[in-house]
Parts: sequence; C-alpha cells; structure tokens
Amino acid sequence: MFFTYIYWLILLRRIYTTKEITFTFATFCVSSLKLNFFFFFLMYILIIISFVVCYWRFPIEFFWLINSSSWFFHFLIILKDYCSFFFSIFLI
Repeated sequence: MFFTYIYWLILLRRIYTTKEITFTFATFCVSSLKLNFFFFFLMYILIIISFVVCYWRFPIEFFWLINSSSWFFHFLIILKDYCSFFFSIFLI
C-alpha cells in the first residue's frame, strides 16, 4: 500500500513537470490501486468467513449472545465496524 502512494506521488510530480500523462505509468498506478482494492475485499471476505465458522462451531465465548442481541444483528455490527475501520485507514 505504501508503494502505491509513492507511485502516485511520482506520477503527480511527473504530470506537474511535463504537463502530460504517460499512458504506461498511469495504467500501472490504476492497476495497483485496483489490486489493493481487491486485496482489502479479499480480507473482508476472509473475516466474514472466519466469523461464520466461529458461529458455526459456537465456542464458549459466544454463549453470552444467546441472551442478548441476535446473531444476525451482531454479525451486521461486525461488518459495519470493519467497513468503518477500512474507511478510517484512508481518511486519517
């Protein structure tokens, strides 16, 4: 992810100095951003699968959920927290 920022800074500096965008470099920057997006999407899917497996096995740590909110509502809260964490990475 850090290298993507470096490439974008180099691209912006090159655009500023030459007043033109090279097609190869711009394509590389866009493809690297796309790969980072797919990586975070993969991590999101892996987190969802891990929570599904944990609920499926139902370990002792989740017994408190029986008398509190529903599993589905708790799962939605986890998904919302992950999304807010994902967006906070780019906003901070």
